[in-house]
Amino acid sequence: MRWILILMLVLMGATGCQPAVKLVTPAPLLPAPLYFVEAESGQLVRLARDGATLRQVTHEAARIEEFAVSPAGDALAYISDDTLIQSDAWGGNRIVKVKGESNTQEPGVDPAKLRVEAPVFSPDGRQIAFRLKGVNLIETGEALQYRTVLPDKIEPFASRFMSTFVAPTPGWSPDGKKLWISMYSYGSINAGALLDLDTGQIRTPKGDMPYPPNDGAVWSSGGSFFVTPWILTKVDAATMESHLLNESWRTSPNAPLALDLVRSVDGRWLVLAMMSESDDFGIAEVRLDTGEVRWLRMLDGPHFGMLAPDGSGALLIHYREPDEQIDQLYWQPLAAGEMTLLLKDDMLIAKWPAIQWGRGE
Repeated sequence: MRWILILMLVLMGATGCQPAVKLVTPAPLLPAPLYFVEAESGQLVRLARDGATLRQVTHEAARIEEFAVSPAGDALAYISDDTLIQSDAWGGNRIVKVKGESNTQEPGVDPAKLRVEAPVFSPDGRQIAFRLKGVNLIETGEALQYRTVLPDKIEPFASRFMSTFVAPTPGWSPDGKKLWISMYSYGSINAGALLDLDTGQIRTPKGDMPYPPNDGAVWSSGGSFFVTPWILTKVDAATMESHLLNESWRTSPNAPLALDLVRSVDGRWLVLAMMSESDDFGIAEVRLDTGEVRWLRMLDGPHFGMLAPDGSGALLIHYREPDEQIDQLYWQPLAAGEMTLLLKDDMLIAKWPAIQWGRGE
């Protein structure tokens, strides 16, 4: 009987009593997935957080002209063949929301005003702003009716250089009630304004004009002010008083250009910046009280790119000449870590529409 007991103990050790094997999943390389338009097909592609896995998410007959990713991470809005389409984050549950009117002719109206353009999600992901003869709002989901908040000024159309347009930008206030918009024409310098989405009232900055206005705005957490990139300008949302954060724009030919701007998860205002007259390029922190730009990490990669939404690093973009299609993407973490090449296949990315971050998973 003793040998039977020993045999049972051996069998138990070989099966159920072995220590559990813990599977270790590699940490994702990127803080969020990326969306971009593949140059040849013209369709929207998703790059997973591992920096390698690609998936085509749209299958339209025409090219994707513009797109937006919901802050909720569950939806996409994109323009194809003058049509605003909504889908889930993987391209499924496709809903045709709004069809443009570019195939029609409206006497005295610039045909460009009849196109549907510039989709932008609200902070909660429940609405989409877009331009079609002005700035409009439509609810996400099954809704097909939209509301015009700010109509275009319809002037007699004699020349494209005489037409004026209004368009939403990625600059929605945290409470969803205000939107930074671009007012532009082909014959003058663009201007920006703050649009009240309930009343349709527009207010322009009093002081330094943010430029360029179509790059959107980054709001403070409480919504009391916002800052625009490129030439960093702070605007008070209540008074619309505005001023340059860095006075070197007035006094020095070598001033910092903020290619991108984010408010990081720890509350810092970070910029991907380059100096206008030198080769200095990197990630910096901006002090809103003094305008001081403090370099956090100097970069040696391509001098184009965008910051991660959480401020954890930068996506650097290399343009292939002469067509300026994107042929290489690199990820550069802000903390310790080397720059990593992402696209290892011979894939070319369209320069426009711009690459966008999805949401972390």
